[in-house]
Amino acid sequence: MHSGVLTGHSLACRLERAEGLACARFVEARARLAPDSGAQWIEVAGAYAMFDGPRSPSTQTFGLGLFQMPAAADMDALEAFFHDRGAPAGGVDQCDVHSAAFNST
Repeated sequence: MHSGVLTGHSLACRLERAEGLACARFVEARARLAPDSGAQWIEVAGAYAMFDGPRSPSTQTFGLGLFQMPAAADMDALEAFFHDRGAPAGGVDQCDVHSAAFNST
């Protein structure tokens, strides 16, 4: 039996995608139940960006830099998605397990 924690890119992708899909379903339900909430999500560069209100803990990204390297235009699109809805772009987080190239840009 292995005593350490097994991690890696594949596991990180599965976990981020599972959490992102769960949050997307929550945001979709909020949008159906409260259409005036403005709740919605988009996919940019393989990442999911959620909006559920400017101060909602669900307003964030999942998988940024994990599935593909975001270009400058992708980062601009994510920032605009949050800014246009009155949310801080502070919800744009990169996954802890990602390409080393992401940090070198």
